[in-house]
Amino acid sequence: MSKAKRLQFDISEPSFERLKKLKEDTSASSYGEVTNKAYKIYEFINNAIADGKQVIVRDKDGKEVFVEFL
Repeated sequence: MSKAKRLQFDISEPSFERLKKLKEDTSASSYGEVTNKAYKIYEFINNAIADGKQVIVRDKDGKEVFVEFL
């Protein structure tokens, strides 16, 4: 495992509340865990779009919604 790097930055109150809610909703052990997972998801989506793929969400009834990322 590579050595961890420490980052410090300011975020808005609404962004912090979203981060806090995600931490609670996912039972993440830290804000770092939430952000690390977010980076992985962002990278996956970015790579898929760069490869010409579409991101689609399918609900339990089979209805599909195309998700557009700007």
